[in-house]
Amino acid sequence: MKTIRQQEFKRKISFLLICLIFLSVFQVTIFTKASPEEILREKLEAELSKESKVVITVKRMTEGIDSILQGSVTNVSSTALQNLTINGMAFKDRNESGFRYSVVDIFEEQKVYIAILNPQEVQKFEMVIPGINWDGLNLHGVIFVQAEQGATKEILQAVYVD
Repeated sequence: MKTIRQQEFKRKISFLLICLIFLSVFQVTIFTKASPEEILREKLEAELSKESKVVITVKRMTEGIDSILQGSVTNVSSTALQNLTINGMAFKDRNESGFRYSVVDIFEEQKVYIAILNPQEVQKFEMVIPGINWDGLNLHGVIFVQAEQGATKEILQAVYVD
């Protein structure tokens, strides 16, 4: 079970990340005539037009009070990918306006490292998330593959977990 300090820290980090995203969008609007919605739409369209380097699949199971996420990552690009991590988070839909979603857990302790993933290679993984009653808390989640090299730590692919 996580301590209150860890939970507070994760909430603050989540809030700061959201603030940074919005500040980056609004900072651009100061110097351009484009609206924040147009800037966000352009950024989303640019990301969606990129070809995926990996394909990720995930299956969620419950075992007692633990949630188990099993899946695989496949390199669908023509080059080897290095220094990847598989990570994720669980969040709750609070059905409120404003900050509708609340991050419950970031799976930092369960993070999976991949040193190298060659073209067409498949890497299987399993994450055991202790003490989270996924169904009882009506949680949602996301698992993502991230390139750890470089300053941006680009997320290569993500999958929603119900």
